[in-house]
Amino acid sequence: MRKNRRHFSQATAFPTAMPHITGGIEEARAVTQKIGYPVAIKIISPDVLDKSDIGGVVVGINSDEQLTQAYEGMLTRVGERAAGGAC
Repeated sequence: MRKNRRHFSQATAFPTAMPHITGGIEEARAVTQKIGYPVAIKIISPDVLDKSDIGGVVVGINSDEQLTQAYEGMLTRVGERAAGGAC
C-alpha cells in the first residue's frame, strides 16, 4: 500500500514524506530539524481505535511551538478520553 501511495503522489506531483515514528516530543523535534515543516502528528496505540475521533491526529503544524502545543494537547485529550472509557 505504501508503495502505491508513493507512486500515486509521484505521478500527480503531490509532495510526500515518509512517516517517522518517534517516542516523544524531543525525537519529534529532531525529525522536524531534518525534514522541515509543515508536519502532522498521529498517536500510535493499540488502545486507540479511532484516532481522529479522540483528537489523536493533528495536521498543519508549522513550528516547534505548534508541535509542542499539538503534542501536549493530544496527550491531554487522549488521556481524558481513555480515563472516561471512550477509546
